[in-house]
Amino acid sequence: MKQANDFAYDMLDLDREPDKIVYCACRDIAVSEKQGLIYMDIPFEPYIHRGIFRKQGGERITKRACLGAYGASCLRFTLSAAESEDPEKRKKSDDASPMLCFSGDLRPTPLRLVSIGEDLFRALDEEGSVRMELSRIPHRLDHWSDLQPPSDPRMQLTLYPDGKTPIRFAAYDQFFPGKFESMPLAFTKGESLFSFYAGADEHFYGTGERFGRLDLAGCTVTLENTDALGTNSRKAYKNIPFYLSSAGYGLFIHTSCHIRLSFTDISHRAVQGSIEDGEPDLFFLGGGKPERILYHYRRLTGFSPELPLWSYGMWMSRMTYISADQIRAIAERLRAESYPCDVLHIDTGYFETDWICEWDFSKDRFPDPKAFFAEMRR
Repeated sequence: MKQANDFAYDMLDLDREPDKIVYCACRDIAVSEKQGLIYMDIPFEPYIHRGIFRKQGGERITKRACLGAYGASCLRFTLSAAESEDPEKRKKSDDASPMLCFSGDLRPTPLRLVSIGEDLFRALDEEGSVRMELSRIPHRLDHWSDLQPPSDPRMQLTLYPDGKTPIRFAAYDQFFPGKFESMPLAFTKGESLFSFYAGADEHFYGTGERFGRLDLAGCTVTLENTDALGTNSRKAYKNIPFYLSSAGYGLFIHTSCHIRLSFTDISHRAVQGSIEDGEPDLFFLGGGKPERILYHYRRLTGFSPELPLWSYGMWMSRMTYISADQIRAIAERLRAESYPCDVLHIDTGYFETDWICEWDFSKDRFPDPKAFFAEMRR
């Protein structure tokens, strides 16, 4: 794929499907409150890309978003989840998810909708803190030329996961109408996209195991588990759909689908995400400091269990051991020389075929795995 330096191609892969319709969230959102949850009926305008984004002329599609709070530092934003209106169905769905393990003290916190005039809405929690602000007020365009056409009305939504840290969806990240660098919230066939405004000096960390620099600002990363075959590429064994920002918030994307994240790269003033899932489920975590954000993340996904004592001991390993005889010789030498050892880490060399990860022991090099492990235990 040729790098196009264009949001449409580099974030949405429209070079592979040039006739794909992109639906972008509009400003005239109907908002309501039910059982402590905030519902937004969001109209999405169809666009097609022909050098620039042009309105397709078809009918809008309206999707329902649900916003809920968990405690004083977590907001959950879900788009078009039918079960979200039934708390019991939603709880059963969460309980079945291997990615969620709610802490006992992390419970839903009711939100109350308040209207400030006809076109400005806020969601307040029990303490009176603002957790969401939705504006339908027309955007003030910075007029710099009479040739400048008006911008299309975009969704203007700001979330406050902890009541004070703002996360603004990137409503007007463009230089010229039609030449979008971001869309605040959008979807295509089987794919959803979101964008948040980012500061010029904002830094980003996370997404799992990475072998490059720690700060992800200026990077686009793909979250897809693959054998990295070392540490010299951007491929990664263990991707985690979570990042934290120096602006004081974290985002956990509740999905195991393929994800692409651009941290002030494709657009220098936005962090963008593309998910191969038409119904994004996003958890926004506040706290200000990294340790507090990570603490709230663990309250969502589970705290580490107490590990067995041997796991803290001495590990003996190399790139990989390739046969039972080789490992047996190492174990005998460790004991003969009274060298303390708790773990012999075999790695991948026991496979019948190198690097294929089919989890089968080689019949030639490990002819009797059961007997081999019994011997190692002795």
